[in-house]
Amino acid sequence: MSLINFKRISFLLLLCIAFLPLFAVAQEHIGRVVGVLDGDTITILDDRKQQI
Repeated sequence: MSLINFKRISFLLLLCIAFLPLFAVAQEHIGRVVGVLDGDTITILDDRKQQI
């Protein structure tokens, strides 16, 4: 594999990795926080009285 092809493939791979976070999906939940398990885990009670 020549150096030019290696650079081109490396660039395309890094470009794909750079745009990977754009495909992440976020969810939005509206409700009341009824519990905190640790620093980044919470329990929410929504309008239908279901825990999320």
